[in-house]
Amino acid sequence: MPTARTLHEATRLLDAFTDDGDDSLLKRWLADEDQHWVRPKETRQAREDMVGRLRATVAESLQEAKAADNVERVAQLTTAITEMDATPEGHLWRMSRSIYDVLSRIGHTRRSGTRDSVSAPLRQMVTGPHPDPLTRGEYVEWSSALVEEVMLSVGDALGRFYGPSYFRESVRPIISALQAVRAAHPLTT
Repeated sequence: MPTARTLHEATRLLDAFTDDGDDSLLKRWLADEDQHWVRPKETRQAREDMVGRLRATVAESLQEAKAADNVERVAQLTTAITEMDATPEGHLWRMSRSIYDVLSRIGHTRRSGTRDSVSAPLRQMVTGPHPDPLTRGEYVEWSSALVEEVMLSVGDALGRFYGPSYFRESVRPIISALQAVRAAHPLTT
């Protein structure tokens, strides 16, 4: 779990660092000052701000393409908007906050961080594979959300090096397949 927490926080930082519109968090991180460290809440908000600016830019570009009667560009931007709209507003922020909450509880050794593995009345803790298949399934589902988050962040960052189609052609199909598996095999109680 400490590794998962570090990975989660690193992907949030990566998102903030790739923001062309605001490099303030990158500068603070590079300064490495105790009183100005970059908090997870700030990186989540930076990502949402970046997505908001991107949505506005794409919408503006779409209007310009329509005004210029550029059919090919209108089609490209319409596809981009459709892909952005496939993720509800705030979805990433809610998912990130949920992951961080669980990892924080474990990282700060709070009992609630182990509630699925500990029976306080029996004074027992599960070690090894959890005996409840639903709990094991919940961990698989939760882990898949973390994998998706990493793929989104790292895929976006790599797209800066490999070109704008990299994410759409190389990363998006993998994420879509992961989402399809979760949709086809939901956990039920």
